[in-house]
Amino acid sequence: MSRPRADRRDRPSLRLRALLPALLLAVCTVCTGQGEEPVPGREVVYSFLDSGDLDVADGMLDDCWEVAVGRFEPTCFDGLPTWTEDPYSERYWRFVFYSLRPTRHLLQAWRQTGDRAYLDKLLAILESFVEAAPDCEWLDDWHGTAFRAMVLVNTYRKLEQDGELPEELARGLRREIRSAGVYLADEGHFEGDYNHGLNQAAALLLVAEEFPAPAGSCHGGWRELALDRLDYVMDEIVYADGVQIEMSPRYHFYVLTLAWQVVEWARRFDVPVSQRVADQVEGMVSYAAWVTLPDGTFPLIGSSTWGDIHDYNPDVLETIAALDPHFEHVWTSGEAGEAPDETAVLFEESGQWIARAGPADPDEYALQTHVILDAGPRRTSHAQFDALGLHLYADGRPVLPDSGLYTYESGSRHDYFFGSTAHSTVTVDGGTQGGGPATPGRTASGGDWAWQSGAHELYEGVRHWRGALLLEQGLVLVLDRLTSEQEHAYAQTWQLAPEAEVAGDEAGVVVTDGLGAPLRLYQLGDVELELEVFEGAEDPLQGWHSDEYEVMVPSPTLEFGTVATRATLATLLQVQTDAQEPSWTVELDDEALVVELTLDDRSWQVEITSPDLPEEAIDVVETR
Repeated sequence: MSRPRADRRDRPSLRLRALLPALLLAVCTVCTGQGEEPVPGREVVYSFLDSGDLDVADGMLDDCWEVAVGRFEPTCFDGLPTWTEDPYSERYWRFVFYSLRPTRHLLQAWRQTGDRAYLDKLLAILESFVEAAPDCEWLDDWHGTAFRAMVLVNTYRKLEQDGELPEELARGLRREIRSAGVYLADEGHFEGDYNHGLNQAAALLLVAEEFPAPAGSCHGGWRELALDRLDYVMDEIVYADGVQIEMSPRYHFYVLTLAWQVVEWARRFDVPVSQRVADQVEGMVSYAAWVTLPDGTFPLIGSSTWGDIHDYNPDVLETIAALDPHFEHVWTSGEAGEAPDETAVLFEESGQWIARAGPADPDEYALQTHVILDAGPRRTSHAQFDALGLHLYADGRPVLPDSGLYTYESGSRHDYFFGSTAHSTVTVDGGTQGGGPATPGRTASGGDWAWQSGAHELYEGVRHWRGALLLEQGLVLVLDRLTSEQEHAYAQTWQLAPEAEVAGDEAGVVVTDGLGAPLRLYQLGDVELELEVFEGAEDPLQGWHSDEYEVMVPSPTLEFGTVATRATLATLLQVQTDAQEPSWTVELDDEALVVELTLDDRSWQVEITSPDLPEEAIDVVETR
């Protein structure tokens, strides 16, 4: 019996395991792999499955398992697991536990220390699993089965190499590896349009390589099937511009580091993964270099939690950095590699525009300004309803961060964090955008400035066009145009960091944080706006931030509202500690948007002609 150390709210359970057809297993030749000499290292594709933590292994000796470090309290057992456990009614706990991933800590502890206590515990756990597996309802997990297959192959080969694999256990493990292969080969268990499909294809390929079926076996096509699926899934989950389709930097790095290892593993062991897959992985590196924030962390756009790229598969990313000068420049905070020649780039198919401005000097690298505008489609359930959302990092921290992921479990909190009101965009009538894409508009740059626009019609009867102009380090101009035949309540929303303190009114808001760096937000146009500030509101939810899974904290949110059929807003975002307050004049009409801005001894004249039309153009003139 398990005894969780922390109570969690019950959540819907995963589907029950569908029993594998006994007839299929009976007529297939047993794929034991016996007689083959294992190639050292070939038994593992993903490096993290070949690593472990001695402290976690020590806890397992006392029957307390760290199933997901930092996400759940350790789960303790009265002896060995019964393989019926579901202490949190939480699918992620089940996913990690029933994929057997925690056993890697015992395997590595045994191989590193030679202490047989770790080996004996590992063998006992595996024996109990093999005995219980035929009746275990929680093994019907498409993604979990992929990782369980990889864990079992690695464990089998490592123990075999050590001469520590009892024959009865070996037979049971071969049965479970074969069972996982049959399960993964089933087309109904392949999530080809999702990042899970990469792991499912890689696991099937590993099983086929390490436990190849004899001639005439019904499993003989697993290798070809897995290779075809790798081609398919990489086409499906990575845009042609190199961006992972879930529009989440964390998932992008997840897929990049895993796909890179698949390609490298295939190269080392002469497994014929296609050049197309290798090219797609290479294309992902460019986005990784652009999207990483100047302090080396992930932006919270999409379904992301906070993290530093240097703590995320660092061995793999360091290898990538050594091969790509632009990523090396980000990886080393400007100490090595090459900075890109461009101020900004549009990843055209995914619709993400990213701009950077500021010093390349390593000592001041983290002070760069970094802007992201999302003008692309929403393709998966992991993507959020954040069309034309803007993310701003400046002066060493996220100033306008996204609200984060919080949870995948259904409910009002999930709906809030995935919904449009939790993003720095414009909402209509307090609702969330419908399904469908935003479309990138004009892309332009010159000197230090860079411009991107985009539009969508994700609220029925309303068109929203937005343009973002990075003028220089710490200075961004945002233009919004909303048009409809009916009157609507429009709310321009800005999500602030949790430590932010807000002062000011509709015309000018000053935001400070614990470090004292100000964001000054000015509404330059003549639309009458009403400012509301939310922080930790419950009904409806607004003003919340989550950079850790299922942890949310109050965070100020600004909403500038107006009721109209048409509205054009011009908003200046300034993060420049020593700069004076700017002055401006604006002229906003259907044909052109003109903003004249003066700051200290400089001035800019910005003119956007034919906004939201194919002939849209921008001209920026700076004088000093």
